[in-house]
Amino acid sequence: MASKFVHQTTETMTDWASTVCEVAVWFWEWLGSALNSNFSTSAIGSLAGAAGGAYAIQRIGDKAKAREEIEKQIGHSNSATLLASDALNVFFALKSQHTIPLLKRYRAVLTAHAAFIEGISKGTIAKNTVFEPQLDLHQLEEIYEGMVDPLVSVISKDLKAPGQLVLMAGALRRCVEQLRTAILKRNKLIDEWSKEIVQPNFSKVQLYLGIKNAGGHQSTVYPSYMTTIEKSLDDCIWFTKTLSDLLQAYGRQMQSKYGRKKPAWLKLGRERPKVTGVNLVDGHEALVPSSVGFEDWVRSIEGLFNEKK
Repeated sequence: MASKFVHQTTETMTDWASTVCEVAVWFWEWLGSALNSNFSTSAIGSLAGAAGGAYAIQRIGDKAKAREEIEKQIGHSNSATLLASDALNVFFALKSQHTIPLLKRYRAVLTAHAAFIEGISKGTIAKNTVFEPQLDLHQLEEIYEGMVDPLVSVISKDLKAPGQLVLMAGALRRCVEQLRTAILKRNKLIDEWSKEIVQPNFSKVQLYLGIKNAGGHQSTVYPSYMTTIEKSLDDCIWFTKTLSDLLQAYGRQMQSKYGRKKPAWLKLGRERPKVTGVNLVDGHEALVPSSVGFEDWVRSIEGLFNEKK
């Protein structure tokens, strides 16, 4: 019975000591703000040493400094999350308003051509019939160069997060450049076709579908652009969305290291910094690709911040 009492008393004293330390840090922060000074921990420690409290003051000062660094990290993660949100909105708009309709019409022409060839082989379509589909030759909106550079810069230079985030940010930048290049090249090709600048011995339909000409030759340039645009855009969406989730998890991890949430009645010190929480895919779930093909990435980040689901 006595042992149980001692144990409970020890826990109470430990909790009380922790609370006192927290209040001391809040007071420290308030004092620094009130004096409007960047006095050093060592100077205050020396001053307090005369009263016999140098060690305690040093620890409180160290904790206050650690909190300042945590505040910076949370600020950087919040900034990066917002940058990721901006980028993802661009990708969602490009996919929903442009590439999905474009690819739908493109595949419809491919299906129609396959049916046309089958009809000729079965004799239901005359052999001298010419396949003349409606080609979708509108240009796609271009992505500006360096679109995700600010996001990559914050992650690689400002955050002290695990290296997986830096690697993923680099992969995102490469995907964006691939997407941008494919769009630029497709737009240039479309512009040439509009001016009747067409590869010799090929028709626009043959180039558009990547089918053989009369001489048995084939050009798959245009189909390859379409494939790259679709794949790169999905990669951009997956990496951006995943990075945003990781950035928010990192922010929450930093927040957990900051210390207790300050009681509402306590007016001393700074508030515990908030983590930007953004549901980037709300209403756009259908636009987010599955993790198929990203298994290595998924394994590399699994349990990175040990958050409970």
